Amino acid sequence: MTATTEKPLVTFAVFSYNQERYIRETVLSAFSQTYERLEIILSDDGSADRTFEIIQHLTDSYSGPHNIKLVKRRPNLGIVNHVMQVAREARGALLIVNAGDDLSYPGRTSEIVKAWLETGAIAFSSNFDEISSDGIELRRDCPWPPVKEVQSIFRRSGKALRFQGDIRSVPGFCAAYQRDFWTNLPFPSQKLFMEDGIATLLLNTRGNVIHHVPKSLMARRIHSAGYSDFARYHGTESSRLIEREQKINVVAREIVIRTRYVIGHAFDAPSEIDAGTLEGLETHIRYGEIVHGFWQDSWRGRWFRLLRSRASADFLYVIPRLAGFHNYVRLVKLYRALGRK
Repeated sequence: MTATTEKPLVTFAVFSYNQERYIRETVLSAFSQTYERLEIILSDDGSADRTFEIIQHLTDSYSGPHNIKLVKRRPNLGIVNHVMQVAREARGALLIVNAGDDLSYPGRTSEIVKAWLETGAIAFSSNFDEISSDGIELRRDCPWPPVKEVQSIFRRSGKALRFQGDIRSVPGFCAAYQRDFWTNLPFPSQKLFMEDGIATLLLNTRGNVIHHVPKSLMARRIHSAGYSDFARYHGTESSRLIEREQKINVVAREIVIRTRYVIGHAFDAPSEIDAGTLEGLETHIRYGEIVHGFWQDSWRGRWFRLLRSRASADFLYVIPRLAGFHNYVRLVKLYRALGRK
């Protein structure tokens, strides 16, 4: 193996959007990477706050060994198109992802490159630490647990790989990919926000390897502004549930769009998807269709959604909500009260 092969050019990309409170620490953690042949792309998706200004100041004062590229997007692309655009601009064959509020430890790139050269996998994740919005350590050396939804979708798949009986996901905050995974895909026609959802579905549909590095290589910041953080709310029970239901509604819409995208782009033709996987993906779409717009639908429409239900996830969503939102709030209160006894 030549020296160039041993040290391939790698791209480390920071994706930011309205994260002025955290972006300085994040960028400095990118600059601290010990891997030598590194291109760092600092890509801001049209922030309306001081995020880009802070990045620009840090870039202007940087004098380290890495090649730095700074980009401000206008208009906002959304996370999926943002990742795809950066992949097309990157020069490295491996793309390491870092959100604008998380921190990568200095050896993160080196460890992922080592795993890439040893395994040839398409995608990578690692263990991580959890920190608060103020940087206080909450948990250490956390592995990403098996995602129940993913196990269900690929339950009958003949292609998805299993590791100790479980099918792996790609948690986007600690992900890395062979760059051509993204460059070989067309841009979605609609703005999407969960690139790890698309990656997880596509990789498992194709039977690609998602490699996990069992070391803590970064710190994930836990705070209420996190897109998928459904557990931390403020206000009355009703207001908390309204916010939660609104977020679930957004996710359900994305489930439908991204899963149809995966079916259309996993292979040259949808007919190449094995029957068990296709069944799981179509069930996933039906769940999204049943959930999206539920509270905006009429009373009759909600009952029709129940009639369309086939999987347990469909029933678990619809049945508690059939009696209307106020009764749903009462039911949640009762459930929590019984759970505390």
